[in-house]
Amino acid sequence: MLSFLLFTAPVLGTRPNSMTPPPAIRCGCAAARKDGALPSGPFEAPGDVTRVTVASLADPRPGSPKGQSGGGRAPIHMISANGRIDVIQPDHRVVLGESFRVELHLHAPGLTQIRVSQLQYANGDREQPDPVTGSDGVVPIAVDSNGIARIEITPMRLGNVEVRLSGRFPDDGVFYKSIMLTVVSPEHPPHELIVAQMGGPPENTKVIMLFMAPPGWRDALITYAVYDGIKVPLRIDSSYVSYRMITGDDTNPVRLDKATGLLTPLHTGEALIETSFAGRSNLTCVVVSGRASLDASAGDSCAKLLAPRQQLGPVE
Repeated sequence: MLSFLLFTAPVLGTRPNSMTPPPAIRCGCAAARKDGALPSGPFEAPGDVTRVTVASLADPRPGSPKGQSGGGRAPIHMISANGRIDVIQPDHRVVLGESFRVELHLHAPGLTQIRVSQLQYANGDREQPDPVTGSDGVVPIAVDSNGIARIEITPMRLGNVEVRLSGRFPDDGVFYKSIMLTVVSPEHPPHELIVAQMGGPPENTKVIMLFMAPPGWRDALITYAVYDGIKVPLRIDSSYVSYRMITGDDTNPVRLDKATGLLTPLHTGEALIETSFAGRSNLTCVVVSGRASLDASAGDSCAKLLAPRQQLGPVE
């Protein structure tokens, strides 16, 4: 059941993007779930406060009192439980697309699963969080024969990645933790390399149209890697990708920023761009025309630039 949460204690201050937020906040997130994991979406945690009251929220526990008003709603008292769990920071690099175990030290019973999500920060700026698509979900806690609790996490972005973890104990004690990962490329190639265009879905874009007019027309190559066992393509930052531009003469009709994949038209013409990552390659045709119009044509789509039997898209 979705509901907006209003904590009754006053707001004492804020600290952007901190995992230890102010003692009381106004939250636009969904209600806590029966399975013990906190909801997804933007949220802030009760910090050092011992207990806060959540108003206008149905108590999801079986047999809970329904109260006298609000259609069977009763307040839930959430307790800050950050001290009940320690998440052990990994001391080694982890591999993109390969799951690894994170050790947990539990100091209270009843927690069976944890919600995790991954994000990066644009240019390292914590004011610009970039959530990793497909990383948000609930993972079970496994306990081995020695009583050591662990969860499994699959890194879904190269570079420095923050993993946020949250959960809820049976008595409504909630915790919010985070760890940092250094994620490196796997030794084996991905199943497929996808090159899309800026703003589009993670699907191969074989031809990208650019125009000289109106001024300021730009686009970008966005690279994804597909790995077996992972449901979504993983975005690969351009800093990990190599590019090669093929043209019919010595002049390039488009400028390619190899640090970002950004394409800027210089003059009319065609360019074939080869994008490579981890042993896979993909060919994209960039066509620069004069003025943007509904009847603009992609011409022969770089047919003269392709080698015999070569096609646009993934290179076999």
